[in-house]
Amino acid sequence: MHWFWRAVIAIGVTAVYYSLNVVHPPVIDIHGRIDSGIRAVFSSWLGDKTTRQISSRDYIIEPAWRFRVSKSIAWGVPLALIPLAVYGGLSLLASRKTDGETRCRKCGYILRGISEPRCPECGERI
Repeated sequence: MHWFWRAVIAIGVTAVYYSLNVVHPPVIDIHGRIDSGIRAVFSSWLGDKTTRQISSRDYIIEPAWRFRVSKSIAWGVPLALIPLAVYGGLSLLASRKTDGETRCRKCGYILRGISEPRCPECGERI
């Protein structure tokens, strides 16, 4: 399978996943659990205060900022990993579909019994 079609399938699977999770939220809210975990880390790191002294400076971290970061991580990481996983899986499946014959990279001609390092069909150097 050509790399373009693997990419199209990966993007399509991601679009279906996104639309199913936005339009019809699932029974187990994975993104909500990730989001609440990130917010718990922020709360334990920052305490109840909105400022914390870091490197002899006071940085003000607003609750809206925390909300945007936690939502970005909760939705961005899965949506970035899904197409990579689908593309990698399709590439792995495509690479395993070999019949054990050495073939030309360009035209797929079986290179059994050739005497020179060129494909007799297309002339590609081997």
